[in-house]
Amino acid sequence: MSKRGSKRSETHSEKGAGRPMPRRLVSWAFAFSGAAALIYEVVWTRELALVFGSTVYAVSLMLAAFMTGLAVGGYAGGRLADRATSSVRLFALLELGVGVFGVLSIPIIRALPTVYFLLYRGVGASFGMFLAVQFATAFLVMALPTVFMGASFPVVSRIATTSMQTVGHDVGTVYSVNTLGSVLGSTIAGFLLIPAVGVQWTTVVAACVNLGVGLLMLSVDPRPGKRAATTLAVVTIAGLTFAIALGVEEPVVALNVRMSSTSDFVDLATFKRYVVDTKVEFLEDTAQGRVAVLRTPDGALQLRTSGLVEGAGQFLDAQTTELLAHLAIQCAPAAADDVLVIGLGTGSTAATALGYPITRLDVVEINPAVERASKLFVGSTLADDARCRTVIADARQ
Repeated sequence: MSKRGSKRSETHSEKGAGRPMPRRLVSWAFAFSGAAALIYEVVWTRELALVFGSTVYAVSLMLAAFMTGLAVGGYAGGRLADRATSSVRLFALLELGVGVFGVLSIPIIRALPTVYFLLYRGVGASFGMFLAVQFATAFLVMALPTVFMGASFPVVSRIATTSMQTVGHDVGTVYSVNTLGSVLGSTIAGFLLIPAVGVQWTTVVAACVNLGVGLLMLSVDPRPGKRAATTLAVVTIAGLTFAIALGVEEPVVALNVRMSSTSDFVDLATFKRYVVDTKVEFLEDTAQGRVAVLRTPDGALQLRTSGLVEGAGQFLDAQTTELLAHLAIQCAPAAADDVLVIGLGTGSTAATALGYPITRLDVVEINPAVERASKLFVGSTLADDARCRTVIADARQ
């Protein structure tokens, strides 16, 4: 074997290790770790947007909180990697930590509306403090998982590096497979997992990936030690964590109450009563966002998409959506024949347009769940009318 080949050998071991270092396996495990990390980011961004809103400030602060955790973890992980007696075991423990605290983000996010309500009321009208509260709240959700994520990179880099002569190649390989995993994770989170199983179970899937990687790394640790006891403790802790996280009922209503509307509630007790007394009539997560139909304490229905109220059954709101059809058709320069409605909403605008002697009505809606939710407002009016065609697509197409 050549000198270079010996440096790149898979059988190179850590100092004092009794088994070969599983470098290639660790690298591919790190790819799955990257996939789980981006699944978390997609999920957390969507959930926090229900509380913070989707403004450029909110999205930027959520990303800043995520990257801050990675930076802190990267610094700490570099120091830990140099001191660890078994880098593989350290990587395993970091992945297990990501999984445990990742799934614990579920109950933390559920509690955020109440926490944010109190913090928002406490900072007053200061815009700077308002942004600081958003950052701190987002960091509360992401802090521990992202610190563990960030710490994994220097640890895995140490495992993968065989010599100073090949450090660039080795670290570059680790970084590339992790990035490929991140691409896969972000793609399947938004287009496959969330539409299929919802946000909560998508978080669970990501946590299971981390726990699986951690347990796999424990099984190949070149310093076995008390492997059986460690594995048993990890499984027990993970099981209890999942039970706690999934055993708390999700306050869907609270997650859909934007804090920009806190002036609607005189105090926290009023806010909590609103949450308890509001009933969920429809709820569905899709690639385009969360669609919910809520029955508020006064008995009226509200349609919310990604936290925003798109329409309601109250008299004044219904008048507004119906007026959109009346104004457009009445102001047309000639008798309206073909009508296009962009955005289905509650369906009131389209249903009103069908009250005119038109020959064709096209409704374009980007979120398929909205079409199903609208039936709670207009029933089968649109589906039963042969003149109406609903197209699920981006209106720009």
